[in-house]
Amino acid sequence: MNKDLQRPERWSVADGDTIRSTNTSVVFDHIYSNRRTDRASIARDTGLSPTTVSAITGNLLEAGVIRESGSGASRGGRRPIVLEIVPGARLSIGVEVGASHITVIVLDLFGTVISRSSQPILTANAGVESVEMIKSMLEGILAELPTASRVAGIGVGIQSRVARPGWKGIDLDAELRDSFGIPLWIDNDANLGALAEAWWGQGQDVADFTYVKLGGGVGSGHIIAGDIHRGHSGAAGEIGHTPSEPGGRLCQCGRRGCLEAYISSRTLVEFYLDECDDCESTGTHTTDRRLLIEAANRGEEPARRIVSDAGKRLGAALSTVIGILAPAMIVLSGPITAASDFMEAVKTQIEELAFEQSAEVCKLVISELDQDAGAVGAATLVISEVFRHGVTESDATSQTIKVSG
Repeated sequence: MNKDLQRPERWSVADGDTIRSTNTSVVFDHIYSNRRTDRASIARDTGLSPTTVSAITGNLLEAGVIRESGSGASRGGRRPIVLEIVPGARLSIGVEVGASHITVIVLDLFGTVISRSSQPILTANAGVESVEMIKSMLEGILAELPTASRVAGIGVGIQSRVARPGWKGIDLDAELRDSFGIPLWIDNDANLGALAEAWWGQGQDVADFTYVKLGGGVGSGHIIAGDIHRGHSGAAGEIGHTPSEPGGRLCQCGRRGCLEAYISSRTLVEFYLDECDDCESTGTHTTDRRLLIEAANRGEEPARRIVSDAGKRLGAALSTVIGILAPAMIVLSGPITAASDFMEAVKTQIEELAFEQSAEVCKLVISELDQDAGAVGAATLVISEVFRHGVTESDATSQTIKVSG
């Protein structure tokens, strides 16, 4: 798994507290990466002094995040004591606020799902109603956890870029932090999907890749040199609002011809319903996108044409991404990827339009994290902060990623 994301430089500052915090992170990271190790190995591999390693591991043992687990092989002297992470010593909570649902997931330090809850919401729900639902779900999840559990923080993924005065005019940061008193981080759901892929999914051990979320909107997150790329304004990744047909359909952003105006789930269903008179199958008069996908996979011509056109449009946009960023991989996520015509159209368009030198080494894959990628990524954001600051220090840290744009 890729834990290099947002890892700090070990000696980047001279402040003593920061160095101590960073060294704790380095030691914790080493134990985590090796699963089972010993103090001498940590000192040798990290360059920290044995005295520093001993002090830090002592603190981690006292905090209950690592434990001693038997003895290792002797290197000629006394057999070393093995150290390992206690997976459930710190839990992280991830919240994804989608267009039609709110999902809450609890992960342990190894990414195991401890608890999951998902509830539908109305697209037209006001922000206040959604916030109250988030609070209620978090209260329910927290009540179910063992009383001894330590929650490292809450991560929240939303569909827009995080900007002041907040999400839908609400200071989501203050609303949740004041209610729960737990460290909180907020980020865009596509960025968090990319983070989840980097740690637990297709992007493990891939330093440069692009994640594309296809659903009610179209967004992307970019991992560059092992870190989330947000751009100068914080709005990097808005692939859904790149031009697909200048002067074309009106997009929800207010402009015309955006990619999202042609390939969002809502739009594809509209296209399909417009052609329902030509559909031979039953049950076509519905806005359920799954029926569109099933119809395409059965070979229904209207559905195949709609899905194929969506794939071509996305493929053209990804060709530009490939030409500019040259990622090693593109990970696609969303129900539409289950339509065979869609993936084939994406691949064909990339082959035709993308810069050949970059395209031939760029893998196109489908996410295996399914619909929970955003919530998993939100919880992973908390875990990444544990690695950044060190577990004991992160318990007292309260920070929200504020991305303007």
